[in-house]
Amino acid sequence: MRILTHYIINEFIRPLFLGLVAFTSLLIISELFFQLHKWIDLKTPLPVCAEYLFWRMPEWLIQIFPVAILLATLFSLGGLSRHNELTAMKASGVSLYRIISPLIVICFFLVLGTFFLSEVVVPYANEKVDYVYNAKVLKRTIRDYQRQDDLVIAGEEGRMYTIKHLDGKKNLLLGVSVDQFNKNFAIVNQVHAKRAIWKDGYWIFYEGIIRQFDYNRRGTISEENFEEKVFYFPERLDHFCRKQKKPKEMNYLELKDYIAKLTKNGIPAVSEKVALHSKLSFPFSCLIVMIMGIPFALETSKSEKAIGFALSLFICFLFWGIISVGKAIGENRVLPPGLAAWFANIIFGIFGLALMLRVHR
Repeated sequence: MRILTHYIINEFIRPLFLGLVAFTSLLIISELFFQLHKWIDLKTPLPVCAEYLFWRMPEWLIQIFPVAILLATLFSLGGLSRHNELTAMKASGVSLYRIISPLIVICFFLVLGTFFLSEVVVPYANEKVDYVYNAKVLKRTIRDYQRQDDLVIAGEEGRMYTIKHLDGKKNLLLGVSVDQFNKNFAIVNQVHAKRAIWKDGYWIFYEGIIRQFDYNRRGTISEENFEEKVFYFPERLDHFCRKQKKPKEMNYLELKDYIAKLTKNGIPAVSEKVALHSKLSFPFSCLIVMIMGIPFALETSKSEKAIGFALSLFICFLFWGIISVGKAIGENRVLPPGLAAWFANIIFGIFGLALMLRVHR
């Protein structure tokens, strides 16, 4: 049985590797033609173009894993069936589930690999893509995060900071407002000051006003002016003197924390919640497309390889389309974010299992 397992895995690994290489090459060529006119106009050096394409590859690998796995499933099982090897295995008393079990096991490892790439490699690579594109291709000045303008940054416990100008070297904020929200996303108090200084672990606000909102008394507002006042907010100066990552540059825990801060400040963050659940659901798409591909591989076993290739593309494009539909209906609040992110996996998973049972009978 060990020899049979190794043989089935080898038959699967070869088309998987070829599929990854082929589809990655197609994406590189596509991106090359898309960016070529801009690179020529900007006289971008060849090493910079290569660096840009290199850092794009991790995200592309995540996207093409499902289609490569489906292609490998169709080619490996289809090849075994075309050469009557499946028939010989069944005649020797080997069940269909025993034959496909090595593929399911290796697919679980691919799911874990996809999750590792999406959590560790892709966020870092996306940051590098942004840096290379802006600094080396467009030749923009790299932003100095010690000096920034027009910041809106979420803090802890429902606070939202709006800052006109930040000078980290002088520990100075100009035109700063701190809005405090309650659990119902209603503003309960606001601190506004012309300037604030970070000193010895606390904030000193100057020439400001404190507003208290009382919703039990029809939204009345009480105001208190001050010339100088100390605030012990937990947000330190370095909370503002850093790059604010984009959601695609965050891993699961970072994005979850970012969503929690937005939610505390009254921002629904629906699209971010869909993206968070997608970080878990998309790696499992590798397993889903394999379950879909096994019955098709057995049904189309007598067909040419070109049909298997076309079928894999059709199924994956349909799968990606339903993933997009799921995200859209989730972002429009038709479905909860978690269900929207798993929408395509659920539909294709049920359909694939039904086909598997039909083939077994």
